[in-house]
Amino acid sequence: MAEAAGQSGQGRLTIKLPHELAPSPEWGSEKFLVFDAINDGPYMADVECLFVQDDVEMRVRVGIFPGLLTRLVVPLQYLESQVVIPGRTPHRFKCVCSGGPVDPAKVTSARLAGLMVGGEAAIRISEPQLTDSMPQEWPKARYPIVDELHQWSERDWPGKALSLDIAAEMLTEEMFSSEFSADDELNRWGGWTQKQFEATGFFRTEHDGQRWWLVDPDGCAFYSVGVDCIRPNCEVDTQGNEDLFVDLPDKEGPLNHLWTSRGDGQRTLFDGMRYNLMRAFGDDWFDKWMELCRERVVKWGFNTVGNWSHPDFCALAGLPYVMQLLDFPTTEKRIFRDFPDVFSDEYVQNSRHFAGQLAQIGDDQYLVGYFLRNEPHWAFGAYNLAERMLVQAGPSASRDRLVQWLKERHGDVGGLNGAWGTAFPDFETLAAAAVPEDRLTSEAARADLGEFNRMMIEQYARVPSEECKRVDPNHLNLGLRYAWLAHEDLLAGAEVFDVFSINCYEDKPDAEVIERCSKAVNAPVLIGEFHTGALDRGLPAGGLRTVVAQRERAESYRYYVEHGAAIPALVGTHYFQWNDQHVVGRYDGENWQIGLVDICQKPHEEIVSAARRSHARIYRVAPGQIPPFYQLPRAIPVE
Repeated sequence: MAEAAGQSGQGRLTIKLPHELAPSPEWGSEKFLVFDAINDGPYMADVECLFVQDDVEMRVRVGIFPGLLTRLVVPLQYLESQVVIPGRTPHRFKCVCSGGPVDPAKVTSARLAGLMVGGEAAIRISEPQLTDSMPQEWPKARYPIVDELHQWSERDWPGKALSLDIAAEMLTEEMFSSEFSADDELNRWGGWTQKQFEATGFFRTEHDGQRWWLVDPDGCAFYSVGVDCIRPNCEVDTQGNEDLFVDLPDKEGPLNHLWTSRGDGQRTLFDGMRYNLMRAFGDDWFDKWMELCRERVVKWGFNTVGNWSHPDFCALAGLPYVMQLLDFPTTEKRIFRDFPDVFSDEYVQNSRHFAGQLAQIGDDQYLVGYFLRNEPHWAFGAYNLAERMLVQAGPSASRDRLVQWLKERHGDVGGLNGAWGTAFPDFETLAAAAVPEDRLTSEAARADLGEFNRMMIEQYARVPSEECKRVDPNHLNLGLRYAWLAHEDLLAGAEVFDVFSINCYEDKPDAEVIERCSKAVNAPVLIGEFHTGALDRGLPAGGLRTVVAQRERAESYRYYVEHGAAIPALVGTHYFQWNDQHVVGRYDGENWQIGLVDICQKPHEEIVSAARRSHARIYRVAPGQIPPFYQLPRAIPVE
């Protein structure tokens, strides 16, 4: 592989993927792998960089837009597996790092592949180069790909807004003609009046002998069908992508409030949806948006305003809602990725401060409960936190606790060495120095570190949960919203939650996993995120689960929601999300067609009609009175 400085990665796009790389001992975490790429296909595609060290794999998967010349930069520091979703560079879309860790200087093989939904992608690249620094220049687009309404300018589809006036007229007409009839079996909370429990004035949980339920403040059975991110925002990362837009307002002008920064000013975001709403409705755009969305939520049969929704909408809509607590407690010292030093006094103090935000909630009966956080990155994979702590140099309170625990278990260092098959001179060696991984491979070492790993996770969950319950005893603790159950240790400490939450992007909720989680923690389960996107309308990517067209997307919604309701341990499914994402991508590069409405607020009628039908059946499916929707559309495989 060529070694270069300055403008590396430039050159003719003559290499078709897959392409083998030639790693060497010169590779190090301070180096950068750089090459130009172009996606010759019609939809989003990924370049996957696979790095292998012996039997350990590390994958860095980077999204590129169709037809857009993109300079891809892979810092070899990513191979340390401390970062899961890195920040963006110009023209580059979402990047996800998984697996590892591997040592860049010890990589035994490396390969580039082109992937997209459905199989291999047609991607050409220039000769990859290894550099000492990030590039200073980036390719420019031949022409903008975003029109005046922040739609994809190069494509047409049914329902695409032809002008701002037409879009505004459509929305205004809907507001004045919206008609729907209430279900007389539902109460004001959306609870089912045909099944009654004790009323406490707040949402709670109960098992009726057959299945778990949420119970609304009036004592009626409640199964939560919600939608996340009900807010008038569709932010796009413009930094380094300014050439992709026909027009953007001046950051210093009268519309400067549409611009925000993220990551300590490292990214610049513009709100394309709010820009459309302001131009369509004028000064009272927010009130009109609120009125329209409130009517839609009720008419479409949702009974819960999901996570990350606009706080004013949650406060004023008069609908049950859930909320995401902000700034989950962390510590200056991190054990692995975003996992804090959980046995430190700092973690306790920060948990106390974290719980304080619940004091302002008061006695809000519409609040179902709160999520502590969403998708902790340390749980992306079956990692042993105690082991990760030992193989890195540096002291911590959690490491001190581990050493003390090992002393209590094994007595002197001789007892530890005898059990582990090691030759540590003293316990102090374990307290701060990096321990080679090959010293932690015995059955006894793995058993000890596995048990302490569960103790760390239990402490992670218990400390902030106890502080939150002390401040707010009335509302449900909905847990940590794990991305998936990467290993059973994630259930450690979960008995402190009122509801165990998990995200699940599959054909349907996994009944076996849900029942296993519920039994382990003696609590019901809530799915905080799921979705299906399609490739036929407005955007070049369909999401984590993708089908061909909107009809299949509608069937997929029904299949998922109704099969979820049929699982006795599940008490709700929340769809991600209300709005489509921006064609140029949000802060991390996601640009998925997953919303119920597009960037001009036009509903995708197929999926909202399907939602209405399923929501009208949900209280018959849940107790087993009728079977769930049976027709599963075929998803396009995401390789």
